[in-house]
Amino acid sequence: MNIKQLETVRKPIFMEEDEIKQMLASMESDASYNTKPELIKERPGSLPEAEFKSRHLEYLKTHPKVNPAHYLSNLRTVLRVRT
Repeated sequence: MNIKQLETVRKPIFMEEDEIKQMLASMESDASYNTKPELIKERPGSLPEAEFKSRHLEYLKTHPKVNPAHYLSNLRTVLRVRT
């Protein structure tokens, strides 16, 4: 691996909030993803009754260095219902 490759700063990938909302809404309405609130472990300061979309949007807003495309991809992997 070339040292120059290690020194380059990766550009953050931006997604529009509406695009993220649309992806989260499609996951929530799809039966192949388990988005039920009872699966959420309560953490200090968390709102267990918060809606699925709003919880994940809030996370992405409070963590601006997180790549939203990767976050949503990982979320789909974790929430997929396995048979």
